[in-house]
This record gives sequence, C-alpha cells and structure tokens, in this order.
Amino acid sequence: MARRSTTRSRATRASANDDTEPRPSRSIWTGSISFGLVTIPVELHAAVSEKEVHFHLVHDADGGRVHQKLFCEKDGKEVTREHVIKGYELSKGRIVEVEPEELKKFLPEATGRIDISDFVKLDEIDPIYYTHTYSVWPGKGGDKAYALLKKAMEKSARVAVAQVVIRNKQSLCALRPGSRGLLLALMHHSDEILSGKAAPEPKTSDAELKMAEQLIDALAGPFRPEKYKDEYRAQVLALIEKKAKGKLGEAPAEKPRGEIVDLAEALRASLAKRAGPAKRAGPAKGATPRPARRNG
Repeated sequence: MARRSTTRSRATRASANDDTEPRPSRSIWTGSISFGLVTIPVELHAAVSEKEVHFHLVHDADGGRVHQKLFCEKDGKEVTREHVIKGYELSKGRIVEVEPEELKKFLPEATGRIDISDFVKLDEIDPIYYTHTYSVWPGKGGDKAYALLKKAMEKSARVAVAQVVIRNKQSLCALRPGSRGLLLALMHHSDEILSGKAAPEPKTSDAELKMAEQLIDALAGPFRPEKYKDEYRAQVLALIEKKAKGKLGEAPAEKPRGEIVDLAEALRASLAKRAGPAKRAGPAKGATPRPARRNG
C-alpha cells in the first residue's frame, strides 16, 4: 500500500510542476518537417472532432438495420466486392476501366516528411484554400528546433507552404503557428477553386456606409468561440433522448423573420435596437442626475 501511495504522490508532483498541455495519446502521422538542411521530428494529432449527429437507415416496419447492396445496372444482378473495379466516365455511357494494379504505380512515395518549399505572409492565403487542420507536436528530441521554428514564424508573420503525404495521398498544406503550437492545414490546389463572377457592388451613399460602420462597431468584440452553439444538434439530441425515454414533445416553432424593405431603414432600426437597452439602463452608478429644465 505504501508503494502505491508513493507512486501516486510522484505523479501528482510531476503534474503540478509541468504547466504544459498533456500530449495527445495517439498520433495520426509521424515524420519530420524538412526545409533546407533542417529536419525536425514531429507528430500529427487530431485538432478537430466533428460533432455531427449520424443516423442509421432502419426498416420502419420492424426497426431492423437496412443495408445497401451492389448490383449491375445492365443485368440487374447483385455484384460482390471482388468483381468491382474502378471506371472513369469520359462521356455519357463511355467508361474507361482501370485496374487497382495500374493505379498503385502512381501512389506518391511516403517520404515521412513535411517538405517546406516557401514561406509566405499569412494574409496572402485566402481561407477558401484550407480544408482540414491537424495539430503538430514535436517528436522525440525535436522540442528546441520546433519551438525555434514556431517563434521565427511568429516574428516574421509568415507561414510555411509545403507538401505532405498522408494515407497514400499527397496534399498541399500550410504550416502555421497557433495559440497552442504549430498547426498543419491541408489545402485545395488552385485548379480546385472555382473562378466565378465577382458579386455585384452597387453604389451606396455615405450615410448608409456610416450607419453600417456604426452597426459593426456596436457589435464589435473579441472572438469567443464558446459563445456560439450548434442549436440544431442540441435540439436533435434532446429529441432523441426524449424519444428514448418515451417522452415526445412538440418541435419548437420557427422564429418569424422580418422582410427587409429598405437598407437604410433596416440599419436605422438595428442601431436603435442596439441603443435601446443602454437608454433604458439610466445613468451610470455614482453619476449625478441632471436637474429638470424649467419652462419660462
């Protein structure tokens, strides 16, 4: 018993003396950051956990799970997995078949490196390019070089553009400093970004612009992500919990939306709504009330 107590005590002291965030338990990818002659061992960990509600398909008659089967559109017969290959449709009804062995020789080499090619200003990358983000942790023996690279990028206000192979797929990525360490954001290639027409910009008056700026200033504040909730997910999970307990309530009524008739009038109404609570609050604590004006 004494030995077990000593072990617990040591663990407690180590936790109290270590003010760093505990390392995630399992890495998704291990390798190194490479640029010039510099190599920094790193690990990739999940930075995001999607909270979407997933449903199974079930039979309404008995609640059994519904499974999908593969069938051929020509003969209508079921096809097993071993008889399924890939086909690329060149045009309607014209398919080019490709064998798995033919594709294997094009798989990118798993170098285990995040190969940096450029350092660019962060605001030069349009956020539309980003797809998925990973947390980057230093690998064994890489703590100092990792910290040095993070500080250098913060000071220069630049991010690294690189290539990485994850799960047999080569991806363009951006390595940038975050609040809790380096982040690796996978990116779209330029030919994946749609080049549509720019949104129309009709003329606006100076008065309308000023009111819009005032409304923005009234709503301005620091970004607090915990303030924003996924109300749809919360309502769906609450519904599921009620149904599991045999209690089914009515769905919440949809809030009516006002029709915007005039932009200037809508801006004035928004500003008045923001100013309303402040006027009703009365004079600040400790302030001397203004005497009433006498007539005559």
